Amino acid sequence: GSNKAYFVGNRFRRSVFENLPIPFPKQFVIGLDTQKRDFEEFQAPSYLRGEWRQGGWWYYYIYGLFVKTTPGAIFLACIVPVVAFQKHFSYKSIGYESQIGILILISSFLSILFLASSQLEFNHHFRYILPCYGLIFVGLGCVVHLQMAQCLKKLLIIAVTCSCVFSMVSVYPHQLTYYNQFVGGPIRGRFHMLGSNYDWGQNLLLLKEWQIANYIDEPIFLAHNNTYSPSDFGIKNVVSVDSDGTIHGRIGKSIPKWIIISGNFLVQGRLKSSTWGEKSPNRIPIENYLHTKPECVLGNTLFVFRYSQ
Repeated sequence: GSNKAYFVGNRFRRSVFENLPIPFPKQFVIGLDTQKRDFEEFQAPSYLRGEWRQGGWWYYYIYGLFVKTTPGAIFLACIVPVVAFQKHFSYKSIGYESQIGILILISSFLSILFLASSQLEFNHHFRYILPCYGLIFVGLGCVVHLQMAQCLKKLLIIAVTCSCVFSMVSVYPHQLTYYNQFVGGPIRGRFHMLGSNYDWGQNLLLLKEWQIANYIDEPIFLAHNNTYSPSDFGIKNVVSVDSDGTIHGRIGKSIPKWIIISGNFLVQGRLKSSTWGEKSPNRIPIENYLHTKPECVLGNTLFVFRYSQ
């Protein structure tokens, strides 16, 4: 793009606020301004739970918190406020300073959530509100410590910790693809949120291992959105395929017998197919594989199919 597209400056220049001091680090402010520019200029459609739209949803990050958080943590977040109010949560019972501290945590969490949710130009990355998790767990920990009986605290902490550890171990080392059991787990994550919430190129090394383990030397189709070249990972004989099914590169005399499709592209293929038009000999109908049983799944995101014309 042009230099103008990447320029970040003072949006209040030539106004009375141009030289107004801001009580935040310089890079913090520049980062927020850069992100705001992205919200204003990015035009790609957003996806949530089977729906595509130009723009976003006010509840996108709230939904992300629900599907990307472990059941144990969700249970704790639901039960702790109930216990706190039943115990008459006030400065008399926990102290004025503790109450102020907890209110600061709650207000910080709501501020981040509100700021992110108010940007409706597009919704692609749940990671924007990851700082909320630290605030949530510190706040819940404070309430548990101050308001609950000793025996109940121990049982609750043990149960929630075991639940969270089990949830993380069950997907290790593929934590990025984690979706909780309420929505069907990681294998069904593509039906809820895509992009960096699900597949960000982290499983290409598994594709290399699959090639080696199955003695596959012939060309393969790879439908995957990644900023790196598959050859950077030692993946050979790859014929790239776009999300709309367009084939790039030479196929050669030997037609590939395998096609590996990212879960991102499986879902995007159905969107692109509706606007594609007539069939093309240089296109693979990726949308036809959406409900086809794969031969195997690599890291919950790369679906391996046998290719047939």
